[in-house]
Amino acid sequence: MRRSCLAVSLWCLCAQPASAAGPARTLTITEGTNFAAPVGPDEVTVVDIQGALWKLPGTPLTDGFGDDRLPRFSPDGEQLVFQSFRTGDFDVWQMPARGGQPKALTAGPADDREPVWFPDGQRIAFTSDRNGNLDIWQLETGTGQLTPLTRDPADDYWPAVAPDGSQLAFVSDRSGPTGIYVESLGPGAGPAELLVSGKAGRAFAPAWSADGRSLAYLRTVEQIGFPAIARHEVVLLEIGTGRTQVISTAGDDVFPFPPAWLPDGGVTWTANGAIQRWHPDSGLRTVAFALPLPVTMPDYRHKRFLPPEKRQAALGIVEPVAAPDGGVVFAALGDLWWRTAAGELRQLTNDPCVERDPAFAPDQRSLAFISDRGGSMQVWLRDLVTGVDRQVTRMPRGVRYPTFAPDGSSLAFAQAGPRGNQDFTLHQVDLASARVTPVRAPPLWPGRMGFSTDGTHLLVAALTGTSARFRGGRNVLKAIDLKSGGETTLDLPPGLSADTGPVLAPDGRTAALLIDGELWLLPLQTDGSAAGPPRRRLTGLADYPSFSADGRTLTYLATGGLRRIAALRGRPSALPLTLSWTPAAGSGSVLIRAGRLFDGSGPDYRLNVDILIEGHRIAAVGPKLDAPAGARVIDARQATVLPGLIDNHAHHQAQDGEWVGRAWLAFGVTSVVEPGGLPYESRENYEAWAAGRRSGPRLFYAGPQLDGRQRFFPFASHITTDRRLGFEIERARVLDYSLLKTYTRMPIAREGKAIRLGHRLGLPVSSHEIYPAFALGGDRVEHLRGTSRLGWSTKQSDGLRMYADAVQIVGATGATIVPTLVVGGGFLDVLLRYPELDALPQYTAFYPDADRKALRALAGLAGRKPDLFAAGLANSRRAVRDLSAAGARIVAGTDAPIFPYGLSLVAELRALRDAGLPGDAVLRSATSAAADAIGAGDQLGRIAPGMLADLLIVDGDPLNDPLELTRLEMTFSNGVPGPRATLPTRQAASRPMP
Repeated sequence: MRRSCLAVSLWCLCAQPASAAGPARTLTITEGTNFAAPVGPDEVTVVDIQGALWKLPGTPLTDGFGDDRLPRFSPDGEQLVFQSFRTGDFDVWQMPARGGQPKALTAGPADDREPVWFPDGQRIAFTSDRNGNLDIWQLETGTGQLTPLTRDPADDYWPAVAPDGSQLAFVSDRSGPTGIYVESLGPGAGPAELLVSGKAGRAFAPAWSADGRSLAYLRTVEQIGFPAIARHEVVLLEIGTGRTQVISTAGDDVFPFPPAWLPDGGVTWTANGAIQRWHPDSGLRTVAFALPLPVTMPDYRHKRFLPPEKRQAALGIVEPVAAPDGGVVFAALGDLWWRTAAGELRQLTNDPCVERDPAFAPDQRSLAFISDRGGSMQVWLRDLVTGVDRQVTRMPRGVRYPTFAPDGSSLAFAQAGPRGNQDFTLHQVDLASARVTPVRAPPLWPGRMGFSTDGTHLLVAALTGTSARFRGGRNVLKAIDLKSGGETTLDLPPGLSADTGPVLAPDGRTAALLIDGELWLLPLQTDGSAAGPPRRRLTGLADYPSFSADGRTLTYLATGGLRRIAALRGRPSALPLTLSWTPAAGSGSVLIRAGRLFDGSGPDYRLNVDILIEGHRIAAVGPKLDAPAGARVIDARQATVLPGLIDNHAHHQAQDGEWVGRAWLAFGVTSVVEPGGLPYESRENYEAWAAGRRSGPRLFYAGPQLDGRQRFFPFASHITTDRRLGFEIERARVLDYSLLKTYTRMPIAREGKAIRLGHRLGLPVSSHEIYPAFALGGDRVEHLRGTSRLGWSTKQSDGLRMYADAVQIVGATGATIVPTLVVGGGFLDVLLRYPELDALPQYTAFYPDADRKALRALAGLAGRKPDLFAAGLANSRRAVRDLSAAGARIVAGTDAPIFPYGLSLVAELRALRDAGLPGDAVLRSATSAAADAIGAGDQLGRIAPGMLADLLIVDGDPLNDPLELTRLEMTFSNGVPGPRATLPTRQAASRPMP
């Protein structure tokens, strides 16, 4: 019955007609952000603003739903070729220049970009990663034949064919700084030669003159690596003499695309939001345009946030593993639990620390797990006979996924690097001597692993991309030789990518894999190599597969709970759990006598106001309230009271441990929005914090990023079919998500379905891109800039300028935007201007000297180019002002842990104040406006009768200076008081083990 109900639910989500779209509105675009504008032989110009093609003065050529970019005219001006993301990968497309039906010229899982015509009009050169890195390829349009033109291990891109077809110019980093190379085409051609060195600044985006004697290109004049800020200029090179001329104006915001030569010898390019045209006789002029761009207003009933008031079933079940007695061991509510074969629950740990990743030894006599009970996340080992625990590792950074070798003498594990989740490395520890040996070939992201039967190889999933130029890739399975460090890639069927690493059967002859969210089994040889093709064992989402001791059954987590299935055949059976939790809530009466109150609604403080808290809600707000009998009275007449802060964009790394929740509270952050995380880990954090098992904020979460055939983060899902999307939407309903987030590689048509299905659940749907997301009814965007599938941002230029197209799209729809100014240099700027923050007790308690020193060094690097750094910050601040004036809802978020939990939100508020937002708008961005953005505005973010008692007492004036939020005296979270003095310590207080 449960299975049939799930099937009906998914049919209802995916097969029924979508809800009606909201009202449409057409904008008039007169400025563009990072767009190209090639010119045809008859001087007709086509632009690709926000992924739609127009022929000037304003004729639309494509529908805006393909992310169509970089158009080029055929030599006769009759055809256009361009790159498009219509299918979920970049392909080369062609269409008549006067308008008509586009057709794909390439297809498949590779990304084909940057097409240009050969002068014969019969061939196209383009950049492709179809051979594993970026090379230049040739396509014959009549036959479809493909031929590689370059084969260097380095990345080759931005092709430009000489007007006589005899030479190819392209960009490469094959010998030092990125420069422009030229190679002859045809039989007997020699190796490519460096034409323009990148030593004076990265040289890229070349374009030949009509006579072949000159080359126009871009040169990066100045740049900062992090935050990424750059300034380019347009250069003309006379090839015969080597003489160069800069034709762009100093200080211009030149967009990173090839210039175009005009028939009269002039040159055109895009910069400063406009089209620039230069002629040697008449100089520089700007070409105006006005283009119609449709957007769709979101139209749905927002899901209302209903805080838990009574006992709840535990849904945050993490890393379940089959136990030797036929039961299951798993993590939930902050501890490890054993569900026996009879269905009884036994608690294995009982402390406020984080315990995760249980793994049984081959002899079943001991259990490995990770815990931060010693102050950092390390591997621990429990003797199941004596019940004694011992710490196995003492690594400088947090570890994950302990995995026993077949003989039980050692463990493999993954350790986080300086960038947290983004640079994990593998290690092996000998259990007798505690000696740790590094394993080569790091997987980049954390994930499960398994030993081959003979113990000579370690099987992992490694994210494999094709180029550092574009972020993302596919997980491939690798067998790592533990002696040599060499690696072998295990084949999977075309188009399939492992979601996580493999889980091996006890005999090592079968690996359980999650491919596109579903359970597959792969037969293995004794050395870990594949013995045959994988087969799908189960339809529907599965997480955390684990083999029984005899290898005959698999335990896994389905959307509806724990399941067990025979490894060979048969249907799954449910493993019911009786685990539940009760929300932690304040009790009794508390009366706060506030000298200043910022209630989240008005523009200024209310003076001399009392706040009465009854249990976990605010009962009354007003002057001179009477204290109920037995009430606790807090004298805050010299202080400021305001709602608890909400960080609208942050992520939690499990290997960081328990202290993260207390770090947020120590800076007044009582609620956090996580727009991307492993769904059951996010739910476990939510439940452990809400139940008071660990100290931490209220959590709103989105589950995994909804991505496409490629992904980057481990908490992203490959959404390659509508069926998989339906599975994810159903999981969002069951786990009670607060929002959804589509990511950069999701195909656009499927993104539209995700928006409609998310809205049907009442969930806001966020994106990194603004178009066509806001033509599809999307209602939230993350970051001013953010990662893009294009390799450049559609919201900010390389100089961090946001132009009117982006401002209008976000503002006209009234969308929520989380600027994360701290990621774009705001945190480093605050740290440079306010060095006293480095000595804050909350900061020093949670972040060791080495971490703080590294951040100071990073700030120092950015400060080495103060003018460029300041110009980039000024542009981002201007973007915030423009967005706010246009009607966008600005809410504060940080993308922690890129910068420190808690402190980064205070820095974000300081950065928003520096951007020119009024003090009340700044505080609302982390209180009432932040709560409204997640459907919690009638429960959180304001101090008024009936609201949840999340509030702060601050010894300072945060309305004037948000940095005074660091002078926190006390927090109330769901009515539970937390004086700051009890929070700043990295080590959690321990409770006795059972």
